[in-house]
Amino acid sequence: MMEDHHHMMEDHHHHMMMEDHHHMMEDHHHMMEDHHHMMEDHHHMMEDHHHHMMEDHHHMMEDHHHMMMEDHHHMMEDHHHHMMMEDHHHMMEDHHHMMEEPPPHDDGPPPHDGGGPPPHDGGPPPHDGGPPPHDGGPPPPHDGGPPQWTTT
Repeated sequence: MMEDHHHMMEDHHHHMMMEDHHHMMEDHHHMMEDHHHMMEDHHHMMEDHHHHMMEDHHHMMEDHHHMMMEDHHHMMEDHHHHMMMEDHHHMMEDHHHMMEEPPPHDDGPPPHDGGGPPPHDGGPPPHDGGPPPHDGGPPPPHDGGPPQWTTT
């Protein structure tokens, strides 16, 4: 009888240990499942973080590009304005130098062509048989009238 009791106790002990082991394995399995879900959540968080960072980076690059294009545009405007002002300055210098030069002679008729009444009408002529006032030489200087512009 003692032997039977001993075997029964052994079987009971073995059974209890097996049950404990089974529960421990179940707990371990649940822990692993929880860990797996945590890793999935972490992965999704990292995906969201990466996506937001990439969006921020994209917007920053857009802003940077826009600012650079604006700076380039203003630089081109300044460059264009500077070049135009230089051209205008040189044109004004050329115009000023042209104005300082004497007007060209157009070899047209002299201002006095010998026609018309004599300077004194009724008095003795100013030249009594001498050569005429204009003997084919260069035309006399201009007398303050309008300059003689060429038309060619």
